[in-house]
Amino acid sequence: MYATYADCSLEDGYNMRQVYDMYKDFAVFAQSQGDTLGRKLIVVESGGQLEEGVDFVRLMYSSSVIERGTNAALYYDKIEGSEASNNLKGFSCSNASSYIGQSMRDYK
Repeated sequence: MYATYADCSLEDGYNMRQVYDMYKDFAVFAQSQGDTLGRKLIVVESGGQLEEGVDFVRLMYSSSVIERGTNAALYYDKIEGSEASNNLKGFSCSNASSYIGQSMRDYK
């Protein structure tokens, strides 16, 4: 598997619900174009705290590095510059970290 986590901050004038809805719309469009990446926006539980200036963590994952590369090519060929991509706003992400690992499933 291949996963990338990034620290994200809301921009002024946007709340988490608005960003979630825009991100979901983008993910649905990307999937309609053949994208297979998993996407999650992770927020802390009540009382929890992330680093200062970080409102949530974005996770993007795939089952393999090859799948990630295929989806990256698809993004640049079909998704970048689309209305769904242009509507994706209200947050910025930085400090991305990628991890490669094996699935923990029991193959029978």
